[in-house]
Amino acid sequence: MAAAEQPWRPDVVPPPGAVLRVAAPGSPTGLSATVLEAGPEAIWITRPGSVATLPPEGPVEVSWTDTGGLHQLAAELSPDGDGRWRLRPRDVIVVDQRRERDRVAVEWHETLVAAGWRLRCTLLDVSPTGVRCLVGGDVVLEEGATCTITLEVVAPHLVAPGVLVRVREALDADLEVAIRFTGLDADAQARLERFVADRGGA
Repeated sequence: MAAAEQPWRPDVVPPPGAVLRVAAPGSPTGLSATVLEAGPEAIWITRPGSVATLPPEGPVEVSWTDTGGLHQLAAELSPDGDGRWRLRPRDVIVVDQRRERDRVAVEWHETLVAAGWRLRCTLLDVSPTGVRCLVGGDVVLEEGATCTITLEVVAPHLVAPGVLVRVREALDADLEVAIRFTGLDADAQARLERFVADRGGA
């Protein structure tokens, strides 16, 4: 199976510097926070955006992406002083292991909206959980920023909300951007999975 629930393991934690998405339970939008320290009992993070949009204390949903896939974790958020916030993981972590085997190469021009920019981008590949694309021009994009990308290649086209999980320089001064989808409804998720499967993905 692509996704599975596992008991919370202290060794499966985001490393310092990783960008997390922190959201109120069931919310399609979230705030970005950077990991300062992670231990067996808690994860300490920077102030997650404007915490006024989150409960001051209480349950939140946390997610991040690494080489093992997409990790989603239920946790308790609380302030910890000195600008730090503490996440106390609860007992279940969901790991979505769909990675390279579910990714199909696609060369297609799409529209990306992020950080106040409306940009034309060139898709590199598509998976059920996100896309990679190239963005040209003199723009500033930061990891953790929320975005939307219009996927006309998936007919009929859909507008997918997401978060920039990786931004790095590519050839010819372009930026290579990795986007993880967030808040897709069931229909959009099913269409993406069919699109990938029809083009040879698992």
